[in-house]
Amino acid sequence: MKLANFGLPATYCRTHFVELSPENIYTGGKTPKVLMTVSIYHIARDFDAPQVEVFFLKALDDKLRPILNPRGIKWESGIYEARRELWRVNRLVTTETG
Repeated sequence: MKLANFGLPATYCRTHFVELSPENIYTGGKTPKVLMTVSIYHIARDFDAPQVEVFFLKALDDKLRPILNPRGIKWESGIYEARRELWRVNRLVTTETG
């Protein structure tokens, strides 16, 4: 799945890999053996309908499952939405998309 399929410039996608040591991660007060967290800040666009949200989350899980399950890695994902008006790049208002 490419960003271009959704009408977004590639520069609108940023990926950060932040590794935390096990003693710095707690789930339910316990340290999980292996955990990956995916946090998506969804600003460039809104999900048009609940079905689009379900489609996106399924597509994300479909990408992660075959990579993480065989390795015994648990994962969680969260999508955090914000109004586009609150998004700036180097103090500049971002261009319209689509």
